[in-house]
Amino acid sequence: MPDSSSIHDKMLLEPVNRVFSKSVKIHGSKPKAVAWSNQERQFRRFQIFAGLFPLIPSETSFSINDLGCGYGAMFAAYKDLPEFKNASYYGYDISIEMLLEAKKHLNDPRASWIQSHLATEEADFSFVSGTYNLNMDADKDQWRTY
Repeated sequence: MPDSSSIHDKMLLEPVNRVFSKSVKIHGSKPKAVAWSNQERQFRRFQIFAGLFPLIPSETSFSINDLGCGYGAMFAAYKDLPEFKNASYYGYDISIEMLLEAKKHLNDPRASWIQSHLATEEADFSFVSGTYNLNMDADKDQWRTY
């Protein structure tokens, strides 16, 4: 895996980290905290990803990496699905405040909350939902390369 502590990555991501850390303090566990216009649109994205679950044989365990997990809305959407009962979920975010919000509301042994901008665990599925849309004032070429 790439070095997750590179200075270049930190320079690009620190403004994003500040925005989302502030946003979750203001909005809490709400779609607005992670720049979704409403819960319906956010949930619809999760439904699209969940369309992959029927491809997994029943009773088979699987794992998900959620890069940019925010306050854990994806896990909250999936945790009670029958197909998800044997799943492992790894939620990654650069904002410790977002992860603390997730841990506060989603205490489940299937979920791990990790402060990182890179996946640190191998998983059957890796999902990124809207994470790369907010690049603040980063140089477009640098952001694209990142």
